[in-house]
Formats: sequence, structure tokens, C-alpha cells
Amino acid sequence: MYEEVECPYCKVYVEINPDEHYKKIQAYECPECEKNFEVLAETHISYSSCGMADCLNGGEHKWERIIRSPFIRFKGKYRCKDCSAEHTVKDEKATQAEWDLYYNRDIEGA
Repeated sequence: MYEEVECPYCKVYVEINPDEHYKKIQAYECPECEKNFEVLAETHISYSSCGMADCLNGGEHKWERIIRSPFIRFKGKYRCKDCSAEHTVKDEKATQAEWDLYYNRDIEGA
């Protein structure tokens, strides 16, 4: 089942096959403007969303801190706001002492 999505750069409709990457993000190149953009396909509800990803076209990534639980596991991890790329800053990762404190607190609280 093919579907058309609008290129976020030039607004031309691009044909995609959401079955090829169900529930995954995949980059496509617009045949008109030749810029790359990402598409998230949800085939079971026949819905796809796409957005500009300048970092796929030679631009800079826009890193945002990943905030999830437990916080210690995601400390120092970043995800690009525009694409699905992830980056870890080693100097910001949790130290062994922080992990020990985290596990000891869980054991004592149980």
C-alpha cells in the first residue's frame, strides 16, 4: 500500500511505502528538491508524519537531552530534535558512584 506525503521543504508529494518501515523512522529524498526528510509510518492507522531534517542535508544536529525514567540511565544522552540520531556525551554519563547510590537506594526502599 503506497501513500503520498508532502515534502516539508518544497511541498511536492512524494510516494512512500509505509509497509517497508512500519513503526520505524526512515529517511526519504525528495525527487523534486533533492532534500532528505524523515517519515514515521503507522500502517495500521494509515497515517504518516514527516518533517524537515536539515541535519540530513548537511546542516547541524539540534541536540536535546533525553529525559526518561530512570533518569540515571539517560544521563548524558541526547537525541536530535529533527532526526532520529542519538549522541552520548561521555563526560556527562553517570559515574559508578552514582549507579551504586541509585541501586542502594532501590534496595533500601524495597
